[in-house]
Amino acid sequence: VNFDATKNDKLSLAFYSGQDKVNFPFSDDAEFKLNYGNRTLSGNWTHIFNEKLFSNFVLTGSQYFNYPELELGGTPIERRNNIYDYSIKADLEYLPNEKHELAIGVWAGTLTIRLNDRFDNEPSFSSRSHSRYSSLYISDTWRPTEKWKIVSGLRSSYLSDGNYMRLEPRLSLEYKATDRIRLQTAYGRYNQYLTLITNEAFSGFDVWLTADDGVKPSFGDQFIIGAKTIPFEGFGFDV
Repeated sequence: VNFDATKNDKLSLAFYSGQDKVNFPFSDDAEFKLNYGNRTLSGNWTHIFNEKLFSNFVLTGSQYFNYPELELGGTPIERRNNIYDYSIKADLEYLPNEKHELAIGVWAGTLTIRLNDRFDNEPSFSSRSHSRYSSLYISDTWRPTEKWKIVSGLRSSYLSDGNYMRLEPRLSLEYKATDRIRLQTAYGRYNQYLTLITNEAFSGFDVWLTADDGVKPSFGDQFIIGAKTIPFEGFGFDV
């Protein structure tokens, strides 16, 4: 749903809900059931201060759920894994001149993970974790000439569980060789604060947990070299 409050203020509201169910009987007295999905509600406000300064604010709430159930010989084994995520995000974009586009933003939220296991209709395990996370970023898109575009940025991210703070630099270069060919290279570091605990017997019983004092966040360094070409009008090819 979109609404123009004023000529400089635009509001929108979005909702998504998805759910999948799987039933897999693999013998006369054994059956595996899986019920999983997610729901998301978000509100967005875009404000134009002037022709050089823009802002965007987003409020989001989401739930992910995974409910596997295994029945063996009339004995049910159940798991309930829920992830609740509530966040607010604010971005500012500033255009000082034709060569630069500056952006700065902040993102903060809470993450609640609940895990409950039942064996033969009796509770066997229960846990609840509550985490706070935040990030701050700044980036600059610089066009020194008509052929070159350089995007540089730095993001700082934080997770309360384990008191982890990480820096994530980003850099990308793009060269316009011709009107139809662009060459690109990029580097970025990315951190993952959620960890998937796998179950070797049934992947449906996999559990998402946050990093903590005993489990450090995972990270990856991404390097990209590529090319974009437009051999014909309306048709593109990336390598």
